[in-house]
Amino acid sequence: MSHIIWTLGRHEAIRFGALRRALPGDISARVLSQRLKALEDEGLVVRRDFGTMPLHVEYSLTSKGRALDAELQRNEARVRSLDAAS
Repeated sequence: MSHIIWTLGRHEAIRFGALRRALPGDISARVLSQRLKALEDEGLVVRRDFGTMPLHVEYSLTSKGRALDAELQRNEARVRSLDAAS
């Protein structure tokens, strides 16, 4: 699920299809939907339904999600510096 957090962190808000295309690999719509729901239940992601037809839903990080994204970025920077030192 860290790829979802990382990808959402690069966007202020993003629609489901765009998020799915932005993720590495080939995640099914069903699996992405389940993971987004789990992240929403944990308070990391907010789902905004515009109530229009065709359906318009956007996802974004909550403040808790942004804090997790920042920690993931710090960890990535540490790993890169360790790789560079080896």
